Amino acid sequence: MAHIWYANLLMSLGRWEEAIAQVYAARELDPFSLIVNTNVAWVLSGAGRHEEAVAAARHALALDSTYLQARWRLAGGMHALGRLDEARAQVDWLIAATDSGASALGFLADVLISGGQQDSARTLLDRLLQRAAISYVPPYSIAGIYRALGDDENGVAWMTRAFDERSNGIAYIGNDTVGFSRDPRYGALLARVGLPK
Repeated sequence: MAHIWYANLLMSLGRWEEAIAQVYAARELDPFSLIVNTNVAWVLSGAGRHEEAVAAARHALALDSTYLQARWRLAGGMHALGRLDEARAQVDWLIAATDSGASALGFLADVLISGGQQDSARTLLDRLLQRAAISYVPPYSIAGIYRALGDDENGVAWMTRAFDERSNGIAYIGNDTVGFSRDPRYGALLARVGLPK
């Protein structure tokens, strides 16, 4: 499992080829591990190797079709490839499996935005903001929707809130897929996390 933890560290630093080598080493040691196979998909997707990521996620799901993280990685790969109908099907599965969990709803908003359905995504955002007023919603999920909508002002504010709460997602804010590069506060937040701007 040390390979996986090290791969996650390398991924947070954007050192993709080294991270890929680590997850492949982990898979050699434990080829039937759901966590390992899912992390292979995650790292490959982060490195922009989305077709390989989809294949790795499918392999993990062949081991256990109910494993949420593998389903999540498959949806992410499909989304990155622009296969929005397939991504939507996976996200719908996640929403049902998590009883409309905030992260799954945030992912749905991202898929909707990619498909040009900003109004539907804003409706989901409003739903999550209302939920956040009365119960806990991970700020990282809300920040991601604002990012996808191009609203850096609110996105960075919610990302800062995630940092203040010590959300584990903050370790990966240096990756292009979750960045708010147009906002100078984003660079300051990267510095606070300890990542290069």
